[in-house]
Amino acid sequence: MRLLCLFCLAFTSVFSIDYSPWFERVLYFQGRATAQGQWGNETDLFRHELAFQTTVWTDIRAEVEYSGFSSGNYSYRMEAFKASGQYRLMNDIVGDPVTVVVGLTGMLPSSFAKREYALFYPGSEMLEAHLVVGKEFICYPVWFDRLWVDLAYGAANENSPWYRSHFQADVNLCYGRLLSLWISTLAGGGSRAIEFGGIYKQPFQAGFFSLYLMSRPIASNSPKIFSAWVEYQFPFAL
Repeated sequence: MRLLCLFCLAFTSVFSIDYSPWFERVLYFQGRATAQGQWGNETDLFRHELAFQTTVWTDIRAEVEYSGFSSGNYSYRMEAFKASGQYRLMNDIVGDPVTVVVGLTGMLPSSFAKREYALFYPGSEMLEAHLVVGKEFICYPVWFDRLWVDLAYGAANENSPWYRSHFQADVNLCYGRLLSLWISTLAGGGSRAIEFGGIYKQPFQAGFFSLYLMSRPIASNSPKIFSAWVEYQFPFAL
């Protein structure tokens, strides 16, 4: 089955790697191109991302990502390069009570991204460790809904560490369509914030098209924003 749930861009400036705990088959590649607009009090921003992900072995997944941005302060600039490796400890699809994934993500933001107030980059070298737990509920012959939570701890070569949580509920609307609702929290690294969002995902012959909406109504030392973005996923296999 195609991977239908994609981690929404929690704290959109940083945590856009896919942390959903259900992996695709080995050497099934998935490209992702994203265009995002972000609006707030003197923090309007445009971002884009290009990422590639694959399951390199049965329980190992890897992803690399490049992102860029432009804002009122800068014309187009590189934002960051990110790489992630994830290992699946348990798999509820094959009989385990839940799916459990652990992983590490490294991030190298540009100096421009660090100075941009609308983005969260507390250091020039960043590392995040995460634990993801998910449960899939089956309505044969397909899954009906999925619940999963991501708990993460991050540190950088500057500033204080941060803690992040992300809870998401995915509902399979049949014919490959997906509706998701999520909430994320961030504390540390000089900032505190809570975000809410939703995703609608629509398959078509050449891949998947997704629409994301996000609001950050609660924030300390970071902007309160509204954001919307579109994403195209283009799968291919070897």
